[in-house]
Amino acid sequence: MKNLSRGLRASLKSFVCSKVSKMKEYLSHGGGVNSTALMILLKNQGIKFESIFVDHGGDYPETYEYINYLQKNGYLITILKPDVEGCSTIEEYCHKYNMQPLRMMRWCTDKFKLRVIRDYLKTPCIVYIGIDDGEKHRAFKKPLKEGVVNKYPLVELGIDRMMCKKIIRGSGLEIPMKSGCFFCPFARKSEIQYLKQKYPGLFERRKQIIYNAEKAKGKRHYRVISDYIK
Repeated sequence: MKNLSRGLRASLKSFVCSKVSKMKEYLSHGGGVNSTALMILLKNQGIKFESIFVDHGGDYPETYEYINYLQKNGYLITILKPDVEGCSTIEEYCHKYNMQPLRMMRWCTDKFKLRVIRDYLKTPCIVYIGIDDGEKHRAFKKPLKEGVVNKYPLVELGIDRMMCKKIIRGSGLEIPMKSGCFFCPFARKSEIQYLKQKYPGLFERRKQIIYNAEKAKGKRHYRVISDYIK
């Protein structure tokens, strides 16, 4: 943590002193840059918390490798497995109901991540969420259930994504790739092309999810995304 500015270290110390709590504390870990940096900050400040990562089967291989890498480097992470109507993965659920993840509804995040975390939490508790200062408009959402208090330390401390990377490097760890699902409807064209080039098998599975959903409904969803992956 030597590469943090003196001002930030002072702010962090003040933040920790002001957040002393007897409640159970959790960190929602997505396997990416922000949640990893936040995990490092919390651990280095002696805060007792449980990191939880939901394995819904849709993340890129690099994300699962990075979670394993963190565990081997002494970071304890609880892996949660979904069970949604008999399905343990989003992909399995898609095929069962001929559905695909959607931009507007975002049922995949709700069913296979948020509800899984919600059911695991023991209240009252604090949940630390790795939203950085550059995306603070996403913070301060309604807690998952009664008795849960959401905390956004990166926002409160003014830490952006670049600073998150400095925190990770300063701890001697590798920088993770951006977390996300291989079938995410928000994927950019470049990300889909990357998927096709590096993971042709996953690329074909993405195509199949979209094809099945479009065929079942008799129409096309997100035409531009489908056109990218023909």
